[in-house]
Amino acid sequence: MKKLLKILRWILIVVACLVLLVILFLGPIAKYIIEHKSEAWTGRVIRMEKLTINIFNGRVNAYGLKVFEQDKKTLFVGFRHLMVDLDEWKLLKSVYRVEHLLIEDPSVLVIRKGPSFNFDDILKKFASDTIKPKNPADTVPAKYFLEDLKINGGKVTFINDDYQLNIQLMKLKIAVPAFLWNDPNFAVRYDFILRTGGLFGGDLKLNLSTLEFTHNIHIDGLNLGVLYPYLTPYLKIKEFSGQLDLDIKTKGNFNDPQAIAMKGKSGIYKIVVLDEKGKKVAGFNMFTQQIDSLNIKKNIWKFGPILLDEPYFRYEQYAETNNLSALVLMSMTGGTAEGGTASSSAGGPVGFNPFVALTNYVNTLAQQIVITDYRVKRFSITGGMVDYYDHTLEEEFHLHLSELFFDVQQLNSQKNRVSVDFSTTVNKGGFIRADIDVNPNDFMDFGLKYEMKNVAVIDYNPYSIFHIAYPFKTGKVNYTGTITVKNHQIKMDNNLFMEKIYVGKKVKNSTAMHFPVKLALALLRDKHGNVTLVVPVEGDLDNPKFKWWKIVGQVFKNIFTKAVSAPASLIAGSSGGNEEDFKEIKFEFGQGSLTEKQVSQLEKVVKMLEEKPELLMELKQTVDVEKEFEYLTYQEAKKWFYFGKTKKQPVPDSLAKEDLAAVNGISITDTALESSLDRELKNKDPLLSPLEKCIAFFGAGKLKELQRSRMEKRNQYLEKYLTTRLNLPANRFKVFNNTDTTQIPEDRIPRYLISYSVPE
Repeated sequence: MKKLLKILRWILIVVACLVLLVILFLGPIAKYIIEHKSEAWTGRVIRMEKLTINIFNGRVNAYGLKVFEQDKKTLFVGFRHLMVDLDEWKLLKSVYRVEHLLIEDPSVLVIRKGPSFNFDDILKKFASDTIKPKNPADTVPAKYFLEDLKINGGKVTFINDDYQLNIQLMKLKIAVPAFLWNDPNFAVRYDFILRTGGLFGGDLKLNLSTLEFTHNIHIDGLNLGVLYPYLTPYLKIKEFSGQLDLDIKTKGNFNDPQAIAMKGKSGIYKIVVLDEKGKKVAGFNMFTQQIDSLNIKKNIWKFGPILLDEPYFRYEQYAETNNLSALVLMSMTGGTAEGGTASSSAGGPVGFNPFVALTNYVNTLAQQIVITDYRVKRFSITGGMVDYYDHTLEEEFHLHLSELFFDVQQLNSQKNRVSVDFSTTVNKGGFIRADIDVNPNDFMDFGLKYEMKNVAVIDYNPYSIFHIAYPFKTGKVNYTGTITVKNHQIKMDNNLFMEKIYVGKKVKNSTAMHFPVKLALALLRDKHGNVTLVVPVEGDLDNPKFKWWKIVGQVFKNIFTKAVSAPASLIAGSSGGNEEDFKEIKFEFGQGSLTEKQVSQLEKVVKMLEEKPELLMELKQTVDVEKEFEYLTYQEAKKWFYFGKTKKQPVPDSLAKEDLAAVNGISITDTALESSLDRELKNKDPLLSPLEKCIAFFGAGKLKELQRSRMEKRNQYLEKYLTTRLNLPANRFKVFNNTDTTQIPEDRIPRYLISYSVPE
């Protein structure tokens, strides 16, 4: 019996020693088993430096754990230290209670390629190893209590081969106060740094049952260049850079995309977008906004100041495209850009893209929401800049807008009117300003007052050469006007003032229209070299044929066309007087000197020419030769009869007024005159007309020479009067006989037709 007890004692001692050894070496044993069975269990190789397990207090410590990728070389998941405080006695009751879970310096690698992740094999293996219960009613909900989770100093690397993206989160800190099976409320606090730049911090509270959440996030100095790869499938750009600051409190529900509310502030700084050639296409220095209350579900949109500082935009027009169209490879809504092809390093964009997600979200909201309650304390654009290039002309055109300013204050859905201020400088010395008063609930109810000052027309020579073949030498454009729109009725007043505007020599150009620009400007200019035009416009915006900008352009075009086609009317409007005063000077048959009316008319014309020094004048004596020949023939016959038969003297070279009146008082059918002609001609033919008798008496050759001489003397008299009496330089005008019989007027009265030209 004693021997049996002794044996039993030794057995107990051995068993106790074995148990003690197991307790002492449980960690190394578990480490050995895990390392040697890891690949079979998980499909991955697992290694660790040390593992300790204390079954008395339930504490497990793992050091230097590493889970490798399938290549057995690349680290997938690892950490420096893992500590778990487990209540092992609760395990006997199927209760999983972790008092503390601490992970120090974890490292995680996530790789996406196409639709696959680097951990898909693990998920697939565990999914296939899961034993499904025969009867779901037999399952008992697991009771878990995670009372304190901390992750310190973590690092997460995300690689997306589709976008050539490599993002690394560093110094990751996560704290979860409690995660309980019987409490749906979950809270987490986190902080991390992006390797490329940016500090993140925030806390998230989530109800796992309802998926309602609150999320407070703070971002400081996020380098937005990290998003550049997400743009490359859609835009051909060399660089996208900038910085983001964010301090936002949000509230919502993951089940309802519209159930989101937020407040806080955000700022985006130093945005730069460069095209493939390294040219800056767009950007800004600063964009900040204060969100006072934004609730999409309740349709509340209330903002504090929204400020955009130093925005920049560059547009270049080419013969078949423009620089913006050339940038676009594919639309973020899924369509391929015109003339472009969708491409990426992996055959097309795959998976989540923040820009696409934001675009889709905004499109969804735009289709489902009508914003009725909004308020913006102030929206301002300061220091803006725009560069516009046109490479389709003979010369490159460049328009540079700078110091662009746009300001709206108290933009509110409850206000009936909102005032908007806009201004910008144009190239070097030009300036544009506009004041707008608009109904925010009806943008077709507004008033606009605008002005353009000191815009140099020489800057627009590429267009003037292309369209009218003339470059500008000098000139400033000043343009003011008002627009009022009420009940879809528009009323405009446009006032154009062009200061000292002159064009140079005509340029040979196949694209230009044939238009006498120099003449039009010479007619329109006043004595100071300025052009002033007033163009009122009224119309109905509901009329689909009404296009106010086309009407304004057409009116200006008509004015220039009228200046050439009907210069007398234009001159009369600007210089005073009747249109006929500047169009023609009528003469009586046989008139030898100027009447008071003709002198007054010539004085007006000369005064106008003095005010328009570039303008030349042509006076074309237009006479119905047959009619004047008839008049001169009768006049010679009546003078012969009056002086020879009545006064018994030869016909003098010039006639006194009383003699002229007497001559004019003789009728050509006077029987005494006709009898005198018959006696001289010794003719009794009753079929000869009085005109034929006169021609036969004086001779057709002599009469024609008389007519020619009369026209020439009239020209000489007019030339002399203009030069000596009115002091008009001889090189400013030309007097000659008009040989165009189609210009003879219906009344057949002699006159000088006035036309205008410029030296070319």
